[in-house]
Amino acid sequence: MAPYMKTDPKKIKKSKEKNSKKEAPKLMKKMNSLKTSKKKATPKSLSPILDSKKLVATQGMFFHLEKELKLEIKSTEKRLSSKFHKIDARFASIDARFNKMEARFSDIDARFNKMEARFSEIDARFNKMEARFSEIDARFNTIESKLDKVLAEVHRMAVLMEEQNARNRFVLEGYDQLYKRQDRLEIEVERRLKNIEELIIKKKEF
Repeated sequence: MAPYMKTDPKKIKKSKEKNSKKEAPKLMKKMNSLKTSKKKATPKSLSPILDSKKLVATQGMFFHLEKELKLEIKSTEKRLSSKFHKIDARFASIDARFNKMEARFSDIDARFNKMEARFSEIDARFNKMEARFSEIDARFNTIESKLDKVLAEVHRMAVLMEEQNARNRFVLEGYDQLYKRQDRLEIEVERRLKNIEELIIKKKEF
């Protein structure tokens, strides 16, 4: 923040000189008016005095002019000092306002720092959560690999069962043929036994 302008004595002197230069023509006009009034007051019979040293009122006029100039300078100094005091007061009020604004901005910065600290804590928590999720993902990957092994074993067992079923079919077909052959043999044996019995009965009759 830029500091307020302080009153510089050199600048005040320059401003006084400028004001005195500005006031000088007015005073010269006053002097001319006084001279003209003096000239009007002089009688017509008297001849004008050309030598300034012979004039009686010249020194008094210069003293009067000097007093007026001093009074004008003092009044201008007072006016300028009052104006500069007002300007200083305004700049002081502006500085106070800027100080208040800086205090407010410092409060806002402190609040933003607190918010950043909180967000950093939240980021740390999220990082912890991500680490935990990565651990869980690794566990799931190990479980998936184990499940793949189990599924491979199940598929292998299914293939073995299919092969066993195919073998069982052949065995069942063999047993079926064996049972059919045994039935045929039993029927043949019974038929032959009956024929033998009939032959024995016929021999006994003869």
